[in-house]
Amino acid sequence: MARAARRLADGTLWLPTRLHERGGLLYRTSQEGRGDVGLRLDQLGTVLATCGVLHCHDQHWSVTSNGRALVD
Repeated sequence: MARAARRLADGTLWLPTRLHERGGLLYRTSQEGRGDVGLRLDQLGTVLATCGVLHCHDQHWSVTSNGRALVD
């Protein structure tokens, strides 16, 4: 089963990765593939909404004031 990104109780975003840190050292658990990374816009929109960059109301997406501040 694939693991998905999620927001932790302290407000940080946890992303599944093959790179880990232990005792101040970084190590990888396996190699990444050579293919292109897949991008699913619905998942990206959900992540950006969770971060406060986008807002969805009545199936319409809009940029929040926080999102506008990031690109200004």
